[in-house]
Parts: sequence; structure tokens; C-alpha cells
Amino acid sequence: MKILIVDDDPVIILELQTAVAKLGKVYIATSGESAIAMANDIVPDLILLDIGLPDINGFDVLRYLNENKLQSVNVIVITAYGNFENHLKSLSQGATDFITKPINKILLQKKIKSIIRNRQILLNKNTPNDTSLNTLDGRFRNLLGIMNEAVVISDEHGKIQMVNDFCNRLFGYENGELLGQNITIFSPTKDQHHPNYLEQYQQTGESALSGSPQYLDAVTKQGNQVQIELNMTDYSDGEKHYYLSLIRDPSEKKITQARLLKAALYDSLTGVYSREALKLDSEKTVRHFDGEMIFACLIDIDRFREINAVFGLRHSDEVLIKLGRKLGEAFSKLPLRIYRVGGDTFVVKSLKPINEAEEKSYKRDIYTIFNHLQYVLRQDLNHRISLSAVARAVNVDLLKTGALVTMLENDLKNSKTAGFLGELYYIEHSDYDRSLQLAELSQSLLNNVDDFKLNVVFQPKISDPAHVTSAEALLRWDNTSYNLLNLTDFICVAENTGKIIEVGYFVLKKVCELMQEVAELGRPMEISINFSLRQLADTQLVNTFVDICDSHRVDTKLITFEVTETVMAENIELLTKVLYQLKEKGFCLSIDDFGTGHSNLRYLNRLPIDELKIDKSFIDDIQDIEGSYPIVDTVINMAKIMKLKLVAEGVETKNQVDYLRNKNCDFIQGFYFYKPLIKDDWIALFKSSEKSTYP
Repeated sequence: MKILIVDDDPVIILELQTAVAKLGKVYIATSGESAIAMANDIVPDLILLDIGLPDINGFDVLRYLNENKLQSVNVIVITAYGNFENHLKSLSQGATDFITKPINKILLQKKIKSIIRNRQILLNKNTPNDTSLNTLDGRFRNLLGIMNEAVVISDEHGKIQMVNDFCNRLFGYENGELLGQNITIFSPTKDQHHPNYLEQYQQTGESALSGSPQYLDAVTKQGNQVQIELNMTDYSDGEKHYYLSLIRDPSEKKITQARLLKAALYDSLTGVYSREALKLDSEKTVRHFDGEMIFACLIDIDRFREINAVFGLRHSDEVLIKLGRKLGEAFSKLPLRIYRVGGDTFVVKSLKPINEAEEKSYKRDIYTIFNHLQYVLRQDLNHRISLSAVARAVNVDLLKTGALVTMLENDLKNSKTAGFLGELYYIEHSDYDRSLQLAELSQSLLNNVDDFKLNVVFQPKISDPAHVTSAEALLRWDNTSYNLLNLTDFICVAENTGKIIEVGYFVLKKVCELMQEVAELGRPMEISINFSLRQLADTQLVNTFVDICDSHRVDTKLITFEVTETVMAENIELLTKVLYQLKEKGFCLSIDDFGTGHSNLRYLNRLPIDELKIDKSFIDDIQDIEGSYPIVDTVINMAKIMKLKLVAEGVETKNQVDYLRNKNCDFIQGFYFYKPLIKDDWIALFKSSEKSTYP
């Protein structure tokens, strides 16, 4: 087969190419005009046609094909706008089939294979009189079988040429009984019959029913009168004219609408309400209870990816189903609604405002419910499961920004950082103005990271002898719009919204620009960059890092990525995979804030680490050069045994410097030597550092 893909989206083109690569020879057109030109040139067997093209639309392409002896070409319309009007219009313009984006590759392949089979059948038929009807059958067969509407195709005299299974079921006929009958068979009286509409369509080119469905009375084979919704359009195969009547059962339509509504508002796996339902409920709450307080709680499963990796997807789904059911049981006596807003994340929100007394009651109840929930889940699952949660009273005004979930996720992250992992943390005193700014920041970040005044500064690392050859790149935010927020807030929101991926690329680009600027000095400059857990979500992370370095002609061996122990503890499997990929590309790796997290030494030994950084909290304990500081000594000895470089951060006194020098610490970083420097100051220091000495 010759398959022509017509789309202007390179991602969709790639998806379609992958899906059909084994089914035939693939050609590409990115506009309607080029599609027409290529169709005339190669005469494809199949066209995968997008409606929204940059010049003419897909319907114009279909019309051209029908008017220029290319109507035998099979066309599958592929569009993001899968509404009824586009569906019907595509069919009436001669499309063979219709599929909506995002593309289901398996479904698309089956549709194409069905078209191939139908074409083969047509090639094997030798009866000339059957050609037009078989062509018609080939164009409509696939679509008719899956439609939840009755379809009747008749000739210009009203003689029925084809019906689908739904039509037979709706009117009570056996398969084949309606073929050859006049469509007046559905009319309950002689005064109301469909040929009148055909005559009007033939004379004026317009139908009273075309494009605007109307309710009519019809009759079944058994003589029962039913109400139907009818829409009519015409179709030509180049030789004969046909009329397509699309008949809906209003009761079936209502059932379908109810089914679609349920699919939108309820989570299909757990049965609780969906994120879309939370959005609608929040809008309703804002309309009716502006300025008041509601109760909100966010619950998630700790280390859910590990459960998935160890027990498999089916068991993970079982965990989510049980959690959803237990949440429903636990909160059944309270006027609360439960929503699944993420993979393993649930939100519980009150439907009505609460006063101060009710908040205290909710607080008591939520602690009891949460502890009981942890217990019953462990009993049901026969293995340990840990939940973390955060709850608070929220001003309804905050819902206007649509950032309730983002705010709660930020609260949860802060609570875990504060040591409340596996516990419920209740926020007693909510700073509304600060919360509002956090919500506004999250919405602004979703639009464009470039709108924020971000910069990078560099904190030198001092070696012994006292050469300054390396530094840590630190993000800075010139905050002029959010007076209650700081850089830590910005980073937390960036991580919660996923924008930390773009921020990470921004920092690396700034670092590479700096290193490219000083390359002519002939001295290697080593720069460390912090690494966030959320960056692991980007499947192109490692390749993009390499591309940025290559574009600036920077050796990857000069870049060190610092990973905190907290990141290690949260997703060690995925982190290990990415770290090895980074190591293969030449990057160096460091464990930051060592000793403060929950890392397993067994994992540490398995990771391709080049460096350890002793956390400032341990350095602060050093008061006297003659004192005993076993944790610092242990970390230093461990680094030496594992042949890792060692960095002490947060050094602020001469006693700390002297103690670390006596212990042969490789690098010292802190305010005792330098605060973070802007780029120009760091370059000046780097250029003059070869002969520098300790203060």
C-alpha cells in the first residue's frame, strides 16, 4: 500500500509513521495543497488526513478527491475535534473512516487492515453492477459497525441500500430484511414520510433536517410507535447519488450522555470522583460561598513507585482501589467528597463552608480516620503501606485560581521535609495571603518560565592547596511580584508544577555559557548543579543535558550533578537508572547534604558516585580544632575508603577550616571564604586563583 500522511504536527506525523510503517510505503504532506499535489502524483491507496491544516482544511481536500476521480482512495480522517458534526461531515464528503486524537495505534492499525481486506475483496469481484455498491460498502462498513446511531443509506428514489446493525435492532428487523425496501417503511402515516425530505434536498440542495436534527415519529416492524431524532445528508460515489439518514434513539442518547458524564466525573479505577469533578465542584463553591472557609485534605501513598516495581501494576491498581473504597467508607458520615487527582493522590474536600467549631471537629476526626486507614490497609494488603497527608482550612477565594491541588502538594512536600513522612500534618494557622501568592505563582509558572527573572550565581569551592577551580551553581530569583515568597517557595512550586525541568535546563545553559566564555584560559573549570527528583519525569533528560553541553563545546566531565539524600530515598530505582545514564555520558555525580536523609548505604555503594558533601548541620558542630566530632570524622573516613572526593559545605569559622584541613578534606565551601558570586566576579576570581592562598 501507498499511505499518505497529511498533518502539520511533527509529533503526530511521527506517531502515525510508527503505527503504519509495516503496512505500506509512507509519504508525508504537511499542508492541504501539498496533499492534493502528492495525491495526484502517487495516487495513494490510503490517506490519513487531518482536518485542521495550515492552508485549506481537510474537508476541502476530501472534496477535491471526489471531484477529480480520486474518490476510490480510502481516507481516514484523524482529528482532535471528534464531535458529531465533523464525524458526519467527513462521512458525507467521502471519508472511509474517522478516528480522534490522541491516536490509539492498535485501533488505527486494525482499521487500516480492515480497509486492506475490503480492497482485496473488491479487486477479486468481477461483476460491474456491484462496483458502486461495493465501493459504498467499503467506505462505510467499519464506521457503521461501531456507531450507536441507526444509519440508513438509500438511493435517490428512497430505496434502502444499506443499514447498520443498530438500525435493525432499533426497528426490530432481521439482518437483510430492510434492503430494497423504501424508507417510507419507517413512517407511521402517509403524510409524514422521508422521500419528501429527499425531494426537498434534490431541489434546493438543503434539507430541513440537514445539520439541525429534529424529533419525528417512526414505527417499528411490530407496529410500535417510537420517537426518533433524524439528520440527513447526501453522498456521491461519482456515478450514483445516495442519501444518508442518521437516526438516533433519544432514550439511547440520554443513556450515552449519562455514561459520558459518569466517565468524566468519576475515576474509572477507584470509583471516587475525578479531578474534573473537583474543578467543577470548586467553581460551584466559589459561586455560592465566596469569602468563606472550607476543609481540604490531600493523601498520597509513600514510595508508590516502589510498590509498583516490587508487586507489579495489577497489585498497584488493587492498592488504589482499596484505598478509594476505604476512603469512601471512612468519610461516609461526613459531608465530604473524595477525588482522585493523580496516580496515587487523593483529595478530600468539604462540600459546604465550615466555621471554627466545625474545623476543630474535622481536625479530630481526620486524625482518627487517617490512623485507622493506615491500619486497615495494611491488614487487607498483607504488607506494609505508608500514607502521608496534609489537611487545612482553605479560604474559598483561593479556589478561584484553580491551584488548590498544587497548594496542597506543596504543603505535603514541606511536611515530609519537616519529618512528617507517613503521618498526617494539620496546618493550624494558614497564611491566606501567602497561600494566595503561592497559588498565583503556580498558575504563572504554568504559562512561561521565561517571564520570571531568574539568574545563576556561583559559590566557590576551595581546595588544598588553595586553588579555586570549581564552584556550585545556585539559582537566584529576582522577585518583584510576590513579596511574601522566597526562592525556596519558587523551587517548590516549580517542582510541583513540573516546571523544574525547564528551570534545570536554564541553569545548565547558563553554566555552559560561562564555561564557554573562559575556555580560552586553558584551565578546566568544574561546576556543580543541583538535581531535582521531578527532573526524572523527563524521558529526554540525559540526551538534552548532553545536547546543551555539545552546543557550547563543554566537556561533560566538568559538570557535576548534586543529588540530595531525600531524592535518593524517594525513588532509588529510577534514580539509579538515570545516574548510570549520566555517568555513561561523562558527567560527575555527588551526594548532597550527606547524613541528613534516609539513604541506604547499600544503595550508596551501588551508585556511580564521585563525591560526598557533608551537610552544614554537622559542620556547625565543630567549635574547637581539638574537639571530637565523630560524625564528621566517619563521613570523611568513609569517603576516603570509597575513594570519593569530599566537600564540606557551610563552613563559616577558622576553627572549622583548620579542623577540616587537618582531616584532609578535599574541598571547603562556605561564607568563611566567599558568598555566592555573580558571573563576572566568579570569572575574575577564577582567573586570579592560581596563586591564591587561604585567608
